[in-house]
Amino acid sequence: MAVLIGESIKNGEKFIGKLDDKELLDKLLGEKGQNKRFRTILKSCSIFNYFGIEDELKSQLEFIATDKNITSLTGDNQVIINDFHDTCTHFLKREIFERKGRLIGLRPFPLAMSLAQEWLEPCTPDRLLDVITNIAKLEEPDRKNLSEAIAEQMKYLGYSDKAVLIIDKIVGPQSPFDNAEVLNSELGSRLFRSFVEVNPVAVSKNLTRIYSTKSKEELLQVSEGRRNLVWVLEKLCFDKRTFNESAKILYSFAIAENETWSNNATGQFLHLFKVLLAGTEANLQERWKIIEWGLSNENKDYYGLAIKAMKSGLNYGSFTRMGGSENQGSKKLIDYEPSWDEVSEYWTNILTSLTFIVKSDKNHSKSASDSIANSISSLCNARLGDIIIPF
Repeated sequence: MAVLIGESIKNGEKFIGKLDDKELLDKLLGEKGQNKRFRTILKSCSIFNYFGIEDELKSQLEFIATDKNITSLTGDNQVIINDFHDTCTHFLKREIFERKGRLIGLRPFPLAMSLAQEWLEPCTPDRLLDVITNIAKLEEPDRKNLSEAIAEQMKYLGYSDKAVLIIDKIVGPQSPFDNAEVLNSELGSRLFRSFVEVNPVAVSKNLTRIYSTKSKEELLQVSEGRRNLVWVLEKLCFDKRTFNESAKILYSFAIAENETWSNNATGQFLHLFKVLLAGTEANLQERWKIIEWGLSNENKDYYGLAIKAMKSGLNYGSFTRMGGSENQGSKKLIDYEPSWDEVSEYWTNILTSLTFIVKSDKNHSKSASDSIANSISSLCNARLGDIIIPF
């Protein structure tokens, strides 16, 4: 596995550690792993990163074994459960399963992903939705543990065309996830957070359909699922393919802010306009378009936040950001690094707009002038002599 991952990095693979070698896979699993029944059991376990197997957590293994949407095995349920126990015990000894406290999970990771892809091949969107629905009906802690376990595993399947297609369907128009109430739930928003790493384009379209027409009052009511949705939007804004529409949705959530910590919707939105380490692949021109969109909005809240975004854009000094949003499944995105010519144009646009606001808008002139005043030191530190300051 170490060699496989090393070769993936060396060859510039998009998905690190992807296991395409069937012969290697069969060798890792051994003779028993090539038996159809035991292979089915392993595939069923592979769609969860960890699950309980004994004591009060054994109900998690029993659920996986007996849910016909997960396991296609036929026969007496107790016989199937016994086969699952025997298989897990056998592969624990071979270290194909590893223990994590009272939980177990398939390892090494590329092997687990290869088996999960095998499970997905015959899967339909309806079947996966039935699995999710049945997990939602479980009692705690099984419901929380298994929903987290399948969400954690799903996010690494972005390399699977079948997974991308399934996510496209289950978050598409008229789908169960095409619903604001579902997304404002802990389970619904948590699963959505894993979907974004598989098919960000489909997830972005979903959020645009649901939230682009919501009022500030309606967005203020998004509470239970809000934390997960902000994390989803943070990842969507990092991807240049989904930046434009997702930044506008994050903008709307920032207008309807109801969280107090620094990485709330407002904090994440304003950070997008930093010159460096902004948490996005989008260039400065694309980010400037979002500011222009906010300034053109008739709502005064959008106008005020656009001024704050410009203030953030003028800040130049020690650039940092919280890590995490760049890691999307098995991919890792890279922050856009602008040239000095791009920075000069960006700052000129910002200073021109702020100066216009100071001269023409008495309601916002003070905040605009303060933004300019506070940026003088930054601009001097940058030593960009060709910036046009339109006073």
